Amino acid sequence: GLPGDIGLFDKINQNKSMASNWPFEYWRNQSAFDDFASVYFGYFLAVMADQLKAAAFNTPGVPKLTIAVMSELNILPVLSIYGLQEEASRRPPYLAALIHELYRNQFTGQMYIRVLYNGVVQKVCPGEFS
Repeated sequence: GLPGDIGLFDKINQNKSMASNWPFEYWRNQSAFDDFASVYFGYFLAVMADQLKAAAFNTPGVPKLTIAVMSELNILPVLSIYGLQEEASRRPPYLAALIHELYRNQFTGQMYIRVLYNGVVQKVCPGEFS
């Protein structure tokens, strides 16, 4: 195709990504989205949350960083749960990485988690400091 046109392979990738994400997009507009996301991917998120909480309490041997290198079938739902529809609409590259880093504000002591997808900082929880 011409520059700027979406080629056949790009269309196939977009369709595959949309097929993987349609349940999340459907349930996002329903009152039971949190329940659906919890059932679908809750274990992964619970383990990661436990690791980051342990790091926040300075548990010995617990890293302040998690790195998840996943296939598209695993990473697309997490991106969708995080509300990153643009990233979730495209097939991720081979060995896509989702990184969670724990930080403490040196002045207030407040804890923060920074999320990176393939090295790019993402805004997953809009708020005062995002």
